Amino acid sequence: MEAIFYENNPALNFTNDEIEKGKASAAFVYAFFFIPFFSGIFMKNRFVLYHANQSFLIFMVNTFLFSAGTLVYMLNLGVYDVYISGILYISAFILSVIFIITGIVHSFNGEARQLPLIGNIGAKFRPIK
Repeated sequence: MEAIFYENNPALNFTNDEIEKGKASAAFVYAFFFIPFFSGIFMKNRFVLYHANQSFLIFMVNTFLFSAGTLVYMLNLGVYDVYISGILYISAFILSVIFIITGIVHSFNGEARQLPLIGNIGAKFRPIK
């Protein structure tokens, strides 16, 4: 596997060593969100840190959609509140599964691609430093 070089974002330039040592840990970050934070795995490898930021964005989007669904249900908007909240819950679940699978595939392939729809947020806002 060759090193990845991104001309438009030099912070994403990873060495072969970082990629090879971090593939499994990066996939682990997507599968089990909180465990790597307690162990500090992502602090030793920039490739894992990148994927930890992406997985944190998945967590935040999922939390937002579930909270919005709960708020809609609690507001008691009539007959439609159950349908709207159900759509928000189902979309949160489907999006999070798609994002997690995409992130795991990218990490095992040694790629630092942004996630669809929410990846631009992660490029500007890095919650984990």
